[in-house]
Amino acid sequence: MNSRFCSPGKLLPYLFYLLLSFILMLCWRPVKAQTGAVRQLAIGDTLPDITVSNVLNYKTPTVKLSDFKGKLLIIDFWATWCGACVSMLPRLDSLQKQFDDKIQILPVAYQDAKAVQTFLSKYQAKTTRRIVLPQVIADSVLHELFPHRYVPHYVWISSEGVVLTFTGMEEMNASTIRKVLEGKAGDIRQKKDEKGIAYDVKKPFLVGGNGGDGKELIYHSVLANYTEGLLSAGYSIIKDSTELRIVLRNTPLSSMFRVAYGGNGYLGKNRMILEVNDPGRLRSDLTGQKYTDWKKQGNAFCYEVKVPAAVGKEAYTIMQQDFARLFSRYKASMQRRSRTCLVLTRTDSVDHIRSKGGRPLMATEYGQFTLQNKKLLFLISQLNVISMQDSPYPVVDGTGYTDPVDLILDADLSDIADLNRALKPYGLTLNEKVREIDMLVISDNL
Repeated sequence: MNSRFCSPGKLLPYLFYLLLSFILMLCWRPVKAQTGAVRQLAIGDTLPDITVSNVLNYKTPTVKLSDFKGKLLIIDFWATWCGACVSMLPRLDSLQKQFDDKIQILPVAYQDAKAVQTFLSKYQAKTTRRIVLPQVIADSVLHELFPHRYVPHYVWISSEGVVLTFTGMEEMNASTIRKVLEGKAGDIRQKKDEKGIAYDVKKPFLVGGNGGDGKELIYHSVLANYTEGLLSAGYSIIKDSTELRIVLRNTPLSSMFRVAYGGNGYLGKNRMILEVNDPGRLRSDLTGQKYTDWKKQGNAFCYEVKVPAAVGKEAYTIMQQDFARLFSRYKASMQRRSRTCLVLTRTDSVDHIRSKGGRPLMATEYGQFTLQNKKLLFLISQLNVISMQDSPYPVVDGTGYTDPVDLILDADLSDIADLNRALKPYGLTLNEKVREIDMLVISDNL
């Protein structure tokens, strides 16, 4: 045999390198840059030293996560369309200044540069606040490392690069930061997004496994308890030539009554009067995980009613009857009450709002509301249900104007003064006036 291949002195180095390669292959766990699969990280895992690109407000357009070693790193997953996320911007800026050399807050958005930069420019113009925190945009890597369903979502990483916990916005404060810096991350309430289950709002709820296996079923129209995993809370009205369905998903009782008594519209919170001993069973001002926990404690339900299209208007009467039977501890009715309202009126006889036609459109984005070839009813609904939902004064239409309109309002729709400024060129204004209006009154059924 040829000694060149059998000599121990020549064979051992090859065996050493072969063994080393095998060990490295066993230890290797891929993490990837901007393409390929990423391993999801959990509490206790060490953050890999990856490079993140598309960084704004930073000395370079890329950043290594190891650059923040030695500081508590808080990754803030947010989006420009998320009202809660936007409301947190001043707090994040303040916390960063307060704990300057001890923490680094890193906002991360999946949206592209145009969407984020347009928002930040409008935000600065409206608030005079300039966001100076570094911003990661068009991100996919960090979203895959830390998957989540709801924003804002915060990932807390120690100064040594170890994942400590995940939280919601309620825990994003100075007290929590101090606890984490003191090594007490385990004492903090953790945000746990529910796992999704298959659900299609276009199909009947709970039929054929749609939205769950039906174990929470109570009554058929259909009524069910809070159904965990049904992520899209809210309500939908689905109508075609054959049927009308009204679907409520994980909804508090007060909201269910407002849908039932709102007819084709939806009554805002300021159109409801609670004359009950325990209003906390009907509605809650909690947010985030605490609000979800409250709903799970028998305070929210799923409901669906389906009727033929020919008798679609009867669906709301059926809802009222169902709720009267199934929630008999309460009685609800529409009553005329004298209330201070915000009344939309015209300021002159010149028509500044008549539509020029075109495709009907209603659009909302940060700082702007648009109506094109739509009736003023849609502005009234936007204010009552969304923009001014926390106002004690219902918004009512006192214009008597029934034709479609065109409006572009560059204003904070929750600020009456700013809204009136934007309405003025259209010959419109909102004024406080006492009116007799229909109010939903819910009382204990004694």
